[in-house]
Amino acid sequence: MAQARPGEQGKDAAGEGAKGEAAVGGVAKYRASEGKTVEVPYRGLVEGTMSELIGGVRSAMTYIGAVRLKEMPKRTTFIMVGSQLNTVFGG
Repeated sequence: MAQARPGEQGKDAAGEGAKGEAAVGGVAKYRASEGKTVEVPYRGLVEGTMSELIGGVRSAMTYIGAVRLKEMPKRTTFIMVGSQLNTVFGG
């Protein structure tokens, strides 16, 4: 749940199991609260972020020759990266 604070440009973001969610009925009474609530600073409209994400996906699709989004797994090999240092491909 995200909740704006009056007079501030930011939101409190909490997972469904956080204590703040328990107060608004997000967690059943028999469950213990878990997780945490953090403040996320306001970064502007979501439109700019979405445009960047869509542009990146379009660029990747062009590189691999995919016409549709569902073709991406067929035309690539996805590798899960667990750290910034890639020892598999000469990193």
